[in-house]
Parts: sequence; structure tokens; C-alpha cells
Amino acid sequence: MKRFPAYFALIMCLSLVPLGLFSASKASDAYYQAYDAMNSGKYPEAAALFTAAITQKPEFTDAYYGRGFCYEQMGKYADAMNDYKKTIELDPNHSKAYNNLGVVYFKLYNDNDNAEKSFKKSMELSKTNSLVYYNLASIYYNQKRYDEAVRYFSEALKLRPNYIEALNTRGLCYFWQKEYTKAIMDFSAVLSYEPNNSSALVGRAISWVTVNKYTDAKKDVEQALSLDPVNRYALNCMGAIYLEADNFDTALTYFNSALNQEPNFDDALFNRALVYFHTGKYADALADIERLSPIMKQNAICYQLLSRIYFEKSEFAKADDNAKKALELDSALTMPFYIRGLSAYFNKDFSAGEGYFTKYIEMIKDEKSSINALYMRGLCYLKDKKYNDAAKDFGKVIDLNPKYISGYIGLNNTYASQGSGIAAIAKISLGLNANPGSGLLYYARGNDYIEAGEFKKAASDFQKASELGIAGADKKSMEIIQYMDSMAVSSNK
Repeated sequence: MKRFPAYFALIMCLSLVPLGLFSASKASDAYYQAYDAMNSGKYPEAAALFTAAITQKPEFTDAYYGRGFCYEQMGKYADAMNDYKKTIELDPNHSKAYNNLGVVYFKLYNDNDNAEKSFKKSMELSKTNSLVYYNLASIYYNQKRYDEAVRYFSEALKLRPNYIEALNTRGLCYFWQKEYTKAIMDFSAVLSYEPNNSSALVGRAISWVTVNKYTDAKKDVEQALSLDPVNRYALNCMGAIYLEADNFDTALTYFNSALNQEPNFDDALFNRALVYFHTGKYADALADIERLSPIMKQNAICYQLLSRIYFEKSEFAKADDNAKKALELDSALTMPFYIRGLSAYFNKDFSAGEGYFTKYIEMIKDEKSSINALYMRGLCYLKDKKYNDAAKDFGKVIDLNPKYISGYIGLNNTYASQGSGIAAIAKISLGLNANPGSGLLYYARGNDYIEAGEFKKAASDFQKASELGIAGADKKSMEIIQYMDSMAVSSNK
């Protein structure tokens, strides 16, 4: 019997292979080629190969997922979303697709709610993916929900202890929660893995600044700038270090350098406004504040700075209004109470001033740091004719700082207002024992001696005040001497 040629037999065998199996083989080949291209970063090529695999096998779950990932990397977020949704349709337990879908919700629509739902669904399906914990924590961080962010960053770190991004961002969470020691620990952990991590160096430096460890801060910033001389965060931080040291010229140089990199850099604009405030350039400070983003402009710290600027410009109504807004946003701030107290005093609302200064003193707790507020409250009490309260505050000021000349003058005026001239003279004399070079105290005691009728002593004190540079004191001394001479002539007649 005649035999068929061998090649014909092979064709016959192939013709008996089911069509679906042949397509599946081609789909697999395309998929693996796509996977290799994707791992090489060739996303358009990989996406085309994934499409070829899907054409051969329309229900190829992993091909949809792979193509979605490529589209995401290419910035084609709508296409990526469609592929991730198709992946989930084919495999409702595909945890990675839910995670990536959450990322796309955020990138495409800034949709935190659906992103959060997707991440949580991914978490339900798999407890071992550190990335999904990190992504959910990042959503909470962006929303300033720092407690929840810390919780999920910590979960990510349990699964992956050297997760640099999670350590860095958890450090930032701790910073904003004012847990500076924990922040420093996280940034230090990053640096133990990556000694030249600029983000961690700057984060730790800012934390050092907040706890007044400027030497440590400067070391970190110098290292960050050696790695990246135009790092605007490092430049801004170095400026803040010099600002704290009242080296305003150098601070201004660094803030300007940061703004050269990013003209709308909120932190540098605000800090430069602080430099302008401290150097009396109020118009420049207000111009920088005006350039801030709406979010930053409506920040409590910004309103606090505005209140200080307007007070220095003697615009007390604006100063008080901005201090009030600062406290509405952050009742833990102390400076706005002080500004409101000053504004109330200069607006002659002494009772309100007493209340604001009292609140400030209670919040500060450190008596030496609240000495100016004690003095100002004493002035409010004095103007309000609450002499006992005024005497207590001025006495406390003197106890805290015997060199505080205004405290003696305040106490002197309190006793004088009550007609207690002898007590007033005694207190000023104590002040002169502690401050023998104070022309103001000699001048004040001279007035007390006039009230007591001791003109010779008054003339002597005014003469001493003149020698110490008090304008008008010499004229007053001469008037008293002339008065005493005229009285002597009258008595001789």
C-alpha cells in the first residue's frame, strides 16, 4: 500500500490539535514576551504584546493586569483603570489589581474615597503586600490623618522593615504630630540603610531644629547640600537655622536660593517673610505672604505672623483680627493671645487686655518667658485702677529680673497713683541700687521728690538723669533750682 509522505502526516497531526489550545499557546508566548519587555521598562512594547495575548485569549486575566500596569506607567490612567476593572471582573480575588486600581483612582481623579476602598479590599484579600499598606497610609498622610497613617505605615514596616519610603513618611507623620523624638528615630533608621538619603537628612535636620539642636541640624543639612546643592528643602532648612540665630542676612541668602529653585515654595516664602518682619521690612513681608498658596495663607501660623506685622505697623484692629483667626484655627498658639492683649491695651480696652495676658501667662507656664506679659498686665491693671493687682504684677517682674527697669517705674506709678509717695520713692531707690546707671529711674524718682516737696533731692536726680542722657532732664533741674531760688528770695523779704 502506498504511504503518504512524512510531512503530510505531520500536517494531518497538527490539524487534529484543538484550535483553543493552539491560541492559548500563542497567547502564552505573547504574554511571556510582554512580561520580559515590561520588566525591561519597555511599556509601550509590553502593552502591545499583552494586547496580542488578549486577542488570542480574551479571558486572559494576568494579561489584562499586566497591560493595566503598563498603561499606568505610561500615564494612560483611564485605560489602566479599565484593565484593572476587567482583571477584577475575571478574578474577584485579585488583590494586586485592587491595589493598583486604588492608585489609579488617586492619580486620575484624586479620588481618595474610592482609592481607600480599593486599598482596603486589597488588604482583605492579602495580608502580606506591604505596598498596599503603604498606599493606604499615604492617602491618610495626604489628608493629614496622621494617627491612621502611622498605623498603616507601621503595618507596612512589619512586613518590610527596610521600607525606606514608609520610614521616611512615618517620620514626617511624627513630625507633624510634634513627636520629634520618634521622627528623628525614623529618619535615623532610613539613614542606617541609606546614609546619603537626602529626604531623611533634611527631615531629621528639621526635627533637630524644632528641638533646638542646631549643631546636629546643620551637620545634616550640610551633608544634604553636599549631595544636592540645589535641594530647596535643604536650602530652606539651612536658612531656618540662621534665622533662629538672628543671622538675617545669611538666612535671606538661603531662602532666596530655595526660591530660585521653586518660586512658589511656600515654606521659603513664609520664612523669608519672617526675615523681612524681623528686619522691619513689613511691605516685603506682606508681599511674600500674599504669594503663598491659599492653603498656606489660611494657616494659623500665617495669621499669627500677619498679626505681628500689623501690630508693628500700629494697625491694631487688623492685628487683633488676624490673631483671632490664628486662635480659631489653633487654640494652642500663645503669641496671638499676647498680640490681642497688646492691641486691647493700645485700644484702651484694659479689661480685655487683662484677660488675654492672663491666658498667655497661664499657657506659657515658664515665668521668665512671660515677664513681658506680666508687665503689660500690670499696666492694664494700673490703667483700670486695680492697684493691688498692678503692684503684684510689677513686683513679680522685679523679682524675676531686678534689671527690668520698667517694672520699677510701673510699681512707682502704681504707688504714686494711690498717693503713696514715700513707698514710690523707696521702690525706685531699690531699682537704682540694682540699676545705678538708669537715667529713667533717676528721672522717675525726681518726679516723686517733687510730689513730696523735696526739691533739692529732685533737682539732684534730674541732674543725674541729664548726665545719663535723658532728654529734658537738665531743663527740669534748672527749673527746680530757679524755683528754689525764687522761694528763698521771697522768704528773705
